[in-house]
Amino acid sequence: MDRKCPVCNTSESRRLRHMEMEIADHVRLPKSYDIVSCNKCGFSYAKLRGVTQETYNEYYRKSNDYSDEKIRMKLNRELDLVRVRLIGKHIPLDAEILDIGCGNGDFLAELKANNYESLTGIDPSENSVEVVRKRGIHARTGNIFSIGTEKEKYDLVCCTAVLEHIYDLKGCMEKLKSRLKGPGSKIFVDVPGMEGINKYLAMPAEHFNCEHINYFTFQSLDNLFSVNGFKRISEKEDYFVFLKEKGVPTLSIGAVYELIETPVGNVEKDTESEKAILQYFSAIEDKLTLQKELLKTVLMKEERVVIWGGGNYAFQMMSSLPEIKEKIDYFIDSNHNKIGSKIIGKAVKGIDEIPKDGTLVVICSMNYSEEMASECEKRAVRYHIY
Repeated sequence: MDRKCPVCNTSESRRLRHMEMEIADHVRLPKSYDIVSCNKCGFSYAKLRGVTQETYNEYYRKSNDYSDEKIRMKLNRELDLVRVRLIGKHIPLDAEILDIGCGNGDFLAELKANNYESLTGIDPSENSVEVVRKRGIHARTGNIFSIGTEKEKYDLVCCTAVLEHIYDLKGCMEKLKSRLKGPGSKIFVDVPGMEGINKYLAMPAEHFNCEHINYFTFQSLDNLFSVNGFKRISEKEDYFVFLKEKGVPTLSIGAVYELIETPVGNVEKDTESEKAILQYFSAIEDKLTLQKELLKTVLMKEERVVIWGGGNYAFQMMSSLPEIKEKIDYFIDSNHNKIGSKIIGKAVKGIDEIPKDGTLVVICSMNYSEEMASECEKRAVRYHIY
């Protein structure tokens, strides 16, 4: 069954783009989907087939975690400061706070450093939960759809960089409401903002992949919360942040929503996301074509290659250039959670396995290609940056 609009539950939509990508062999998520825009409310989302919310729960439980602090880097530090500053405007220090999808606990640690004491984190990864506990913060394994007993109620529930990953947004909102103490309780949320993708042209894998399946603007975020009984109490300018770590800037938007007595039935159509997405793909098309043609020229001289990068960027590269697959010897990745797995039947190895026999290394990284190239140069290894 095709996925309906997660905001207004409408079936009719307009296709904006078809996406294809490889994924790790053990992952059950779809390799292709359509990016669509809802005809009624304008929300843009991935129209997926053959999956349920449980498919995604299993993926995040078994195949992906953010316990490695090196993965998050300074970009998340910048975000955490913005998050805490916004929360400080609306939430008293004695509030009981739940952070869902807490990762390694950086955000919770920032709240703790700013004198919030009643903190709880939940994450599907046991590794992440263990890291949070070592930081002296209460945490347990779980996800939005298994967040404790009915007796557990909070003044504030936080979802940072979570809602873009959720298949069943309606069920998600019901679960979030069930963990609030009642009217006046609040939810803090942030997500990638589609308002910015046509301004800075990050590669498609940054925005559209097997994990990011909901594409929010402030309007569609407001729509989702209003139909579920919330009103936004923060201002747009409080959390509208272009972030740049080492790659192209990406937009993060966020808000504090308060639970009210009566849900707002009507929504204002989101006209920004469809326009931004179409403009983005139109603007980046030439860059993608040039990138692919350069790699094709390089491959003509190579019998085999090693891919450095086992993530979404490499996955989309292989779908756009399938002839590279037969030449791949293996993959390299610095994320210890990926080492030992397989992609298209080829092993994922650690950086100690950078080839020493003259095999070309194809670097596939959206943010760290310069560092990877430098490492190749130190080892006198041939490389090509995709």
